[in-house]
Amino acid sequence: MRKAASNALEMQGFRVFHARNSEEALALLRSESAISLVILNLTMPVMTGERAIRLNQSIRPGVPIILSSGFGENRDLAPLRRFWYRECFRKTL
Repeated sequence: MRKAASNALEMQGFRVFHARNSEEALALLRSESAISLVILNLTMPVMTGERAIRLNQSIRPGVPIILSSGFGENRDLAPLRRFWYRECFRKTL
């Protein structure tokens, strides 16, 4: 999914930064002022997506976040709204 999303964004002229885990993603967010959108998974190595959302917002509060999740439709994501995310795309199984 990451490769397909990257290709689609690059074809539209966006510069895409890749991170293998949440620590790399947060380091990129600190160092790359060109980042204007964060797409992250709720389940990632090193830390949870929920924690990454909170840290993203403490580093760059105005940058929107799109979540990606492999969790089933029954997972209630409403409580995560307090950490402010824009949208959640659920991966198909």
